[in-house]
This record gives sequence, structure tokens and C-alpha cells, in this order.
Amino acid sequence: MAKQTKKQSIKQNKGTGHTIAGIIAVFVLAFTCVVVNAGDAAWGGKAGFDSLMITLFFILLWSMFIVIYKNNSVLARLYYVFSFLMCLAAACGFILRLTGNGGFLSAVLVSIVAVPFYGLNFFSNWTVTYGIATAFTLWWMLYTGANVRRLKEDEK
Repeated sequence: MAKQTKKQSIKQNKGTGHTIAGIIAVFVLAFTCVVVNAGDAAWGGKAGFDSLMITLFFILLWSMFIVIYKNNSVLARLYYVFSFLMCLAAACGFILRLTGNGGFLSAVLVSIVAVPFYGLNFFSNWTVTYGIATAFTLWWMLYTGANVRRLKEDEK
């Protein structure tokens, strides 16, 4: 029975090529968000239509990645860590905006989520943007965490 489970695990991971493709896809997505959004996000203000499209593209692709690679144990763990970090940053940004605290240190802490979600400033302010980012990243974190846990139980 253990051999059968191990074969299923290898079959679920679909090999190293899919893992490398998943990792490359995340880096390409992150790089695209940085190129389009980072400069404008650093200066604040309203986002343009291009930033909104990149943000929606980021949300859609990240959601697709965590669903497509949910049976890949390496990527499930990687996506969980990234989702956890983004959720932590989004929650910090949201709390800091609500309390009126901030400054340079808070900008550094929340930049991991401020850049990809900057496009939401097209129709809202930073407080709403961080609130929406917190909701998305919390869902991603819970979903990927459940996948990691399920994969651990399947390995036993």
C-alpha cells in the first residue's frame, strides 16, 4: 500500500518540469507586476488602467496557480509561504492604514503586497486596497495551507 501511495504522489507531482514551470511562472508574474506597478506605487496616488489590468491579471493568475498546482507538494508549500507572507503584509498595511500609523518602515513591510495590488487604487484608496488584498491573500493562504496539510496526510 505504501508503494501505491508513493506512485500516486509522484503521479500527482507530474515531475520536475511542472515544478520548474510553476516557479518560473511565479517569478514572471512578480516581475511583470514590479515593472508596471512599482514606480507608480512608490509615488502613491491613483493607479492607471494599465496598473488595474496587471493587478487583475495577478489575482487571476495567482488563483489559477494555486488551484492548478494543488497536488504538487513542492509548489503547494511554496505558494503557501508566499500567500502567508502576502497575507501578513496586507493585514499589516490594512491595520496601519486604519490606525493612521505608518511611515518608511511600514512601506517596506507592506511592499510585497502593495506593488501587485496597486492597480486597485484605480477606484479606491490604500485602506480599501489593503482590505481587499487581505481578503484575497487570506483565502489563498487558507486554500494552500489546506492543500499542504492534505498532501502531508496523503504521504503518510
